[in-house]
Amino acid sequence: MRITKKFAAPLYGVVYSCMMFLMACNDNKTIPLSSDLVDRGELGQVLRATKTIGIDSTAGKTVNTFGSANLLLGKFDNIESQFLIRFAKLSLPDTVSVVAGNLKLYGSLAKGDGANFDAMIHEVIASWDSAKITWDDQIVPGTFFKNTPMDTQPVGKQIADSVVFKLDPAVVSSWRTIDGREKGVLVRSSNATFMKVFNSHFSVTRLPALELITLKRGNTKNDTTRQAPAVSVFIFRRVAELRKGPIYLGLGEQYQSTLFFDVAAIPQNATISRALLTLEVDTLNSVFYANRLDLQLVQPTVEFNLNPLRFEPFRSYADTLRSADVDSINASTTTISLTVTSAVQRWVLEPKNNFGLTLFPISFAGRDLTRATFYSRETSAARAPKLQIEYTLPPQ
Repeated sequence: MRITKKFAAPLYGVVYSCMMFLMACNDNKTIPLSSDLVDRGELGQVLRATKTIGIDSTAGKTVNTFGSANLLLGKFDNIESQFLIRFAKLSLPDTVSVVAGNLKLYGSLAKGDGANFDAMIHEVIASWDSAKITWDDQIVPGTFFKNTPMDTQPVGKQIADSVVFKLDPAVVSSWRTIDGREKGVLVRSSNATFMKVFNSHFSVTRLPALELITLKRGNTKNDTTRQAPAVSVFIFRRVAELRKGPIYLGLGEQYQSTLFFDVAAIPQNATISRALLTLEVDTLNSVFYANRLDLQLVQPTVEFNLNPLRFEPFRSYADTLRSADVDSINASTTTISLTVTSAVQRWVLEPKNNFGLTLFPISFAGRDLTRATFYSRETSAARAPKLQIEYTLPPQ
């Protein structure tokens, strides 16, 4: 059926209204700006722009790792790590003596190259707060733990092997008291050549286990009991600083990055059909312990101080967000793309409120030492973050 010219105008109105409704419902899809009923030019001019990064900056801090499913021991990626374990108060009457004790740890991962190394277990002689402690809290021999280890055992590269430490019965007996149970043990190494990852008490399988051999007064036969730790946490320090320049996102070393794009050249009456932010992963400088790193991109509502950029976790709170997007990255990811259409539209309409975008990890802080690294304008202008914008201008 052929549509006559006198019917074109009313149909155009219907088509135009439908298009505006669809664009309002979903600004993440590009609406085709063409029709067989009207001239393309009557709908406005279709334009595309690619904006290179104007400013990028990364801020970071070391966070407490309590809550991690892993206990890291050794050296890798210029990081040295050790861990602490303690147990609940032992419910042993005075008539029961501790004959022997073992601590069994289960391996789950090995990172880095190198041969076997020695792991030492020490009696801790100072109390510590599992939710706050870091390497900087004076973890020194003679003050925090006893110089002489209770036992030394080899740690191998086999991923799922176990290590069993012998414990001093007198030390284990001290865990009967409230004061004693606040201390526990420290596992460390002085000659590590790689990083071994063990399961913590937060793991769902193969938890660390305390095995006790006890003897009740008047008995001739020993009893054996097992219990899981009450608390475990790994603590680490960086022995060499990260290279300056790239964009970093991390967990235990918690990094967040802010990106700024200048879109002032886009006319204020433009309608943003689609805006896509693309970042390229620097795979050589990224480190993954877990399967993936979940990321969130938010639009700050307040101006940030770029010199230096301060680490401000409050930007992730819901009441400060105007837009948000989430993506995941793993060891095989080479690029990530995030839709930021609504953010760019707001910048075009309200240039004074363009405070950039903040990218940060949303996985549990301290889960491990996973770090994603992206190219920046400083490390590679050609591979730096880019903002691709599709927009239309109204008919002239």
